[in-house]
Amino acid sequence: SLIYGLLLVMDKKLDSLKDKVQKSLDRMQNELFENAKENIKKNTIFVASIKEAEKAIKNKKLIKANWCTGVRCEEDFKEKCDGAKSLVIPFDEPIIKNAKCFNCDKEAKNVCYFARSY
Repeated sequence: SLIYGLLLVMDKKLDSLKDKVQKSLDRMQNELFENAKENIKKNTIFVASIKEAEKAIKNKKLIKANWCTGVRCEEDFKEKCDGAKSLVIPFDEPIIKNAKCFNCDKEAKNVCYFARSY
């Protein structure tokens, strides 16, 4: 019947539309993710001293640094850098032997990312 034929055509068009929408959403998500990765890469700076860290934080950068992981060291860093704080210690980031903490010059135990929240 005519109605049955129209329903089949509409069903195929809806399936096609679902596929197009899903592909568009997947593409948008991938583009947003890639843009975010590029933005983080572009705005992350490795620092070796508190002076470099202070400058980077003032320029709204994410910093990566060798760190002793000390509570007092982080508190001192927060005071010097307008409340910036540790964000994450990545599991896959190797620490160089005999590396020194960027803030207190004690032995570094990890690499850590720091930033100021806005």
